[in-house]
Amino acid sequence: MALTKRNGKTATAARGVPAFAAPASVLCLDLETGNAPQAAIDLADRVWKAPSNLRDPAKIDLARYQAQAKHREKSALLDGAPIACVGAVVPMGATVFNGMDSVPYQIDRDVQAVGCGNEREMLLALREWLDKMTTQETLLVVFNGIEFDLPKLRVRYVAHKMSLPQVLRPAASSDGPQQPVYDVMRMFTRFYTVERHGQPYISQDEVCARLELPRFDCGITGADVPGLIERKEYSVVLKKCRIDSVQLWMAYGRLSSTAEGLT
Repeated sequence: MALTKRNGKTATAARGVPAFAAPASVLCLDLETGNAPQAAIDLADRVWKAPSNLRDPAKIDLARYQAQAKHREKSALLDGAPIACVGAVVPMGATVFNGMDSVPYQIDRDVQAVGCGNEREMLLALREWLDKMTTQETLLVVFNGIEFDLPKLRVRYVAHKMSLPQVLRPAASSDGPQQPVYDVMRMFTRFYTVERHGQPYISQDEVCARLELPRFDCGITGADVPGLIERKEYSVVLKKCRIDSVQLWMAYGRLSSTAEGLT
């Protein structure tokens, strides 16, 4: 694919995806998802299994009902839910890949979303960019990404019958070479004693607040994103993705002692 030089950067001409002269040492990834199609919800209902500690038929029926309600309420978390956009930050700059339409939204002064048209074309553009911008040594920085973002990206490539970017290919065995991953949510618990009330999850907003990082509130949460997508308010979703990826970068810098200005 032809490459062109722009302001010292190398850009993928066919898709307008920004790239840089050298691979990144660190890559922050954040993504937003839309509601899953009905077929994916039906599949989740079919494959659901009752917890092994439940024996009472009435309790099993209640658990099944609650699980099915959750599949519908939070279908954006299912494997079959499409990825709407992906935010990426490297030391040299930032990019947002838009899989909702082809419009090149100007998110802020520094970043214009790459309008790919649909999820499949976005995954193609992302794969091309990742294969150019990463190596086996590139550190992937995510927030709860070990449990969600990275498996989500992999399953969507598989769903589209596409090969994975090299950086997302898991090792063939647990003792094989692994792509280094820094999960900010997991690492945060090593620094702070947090009253979590038995919950394993802590929000990115809370992490940023506890780290006293600058807040860039876009007025929405992840739960709002599927509705915004259905209403075609794509620019708002892209802005959230951009803000989340930047805040992730700042949180990583503070926790890893790599941020500028630390004494």
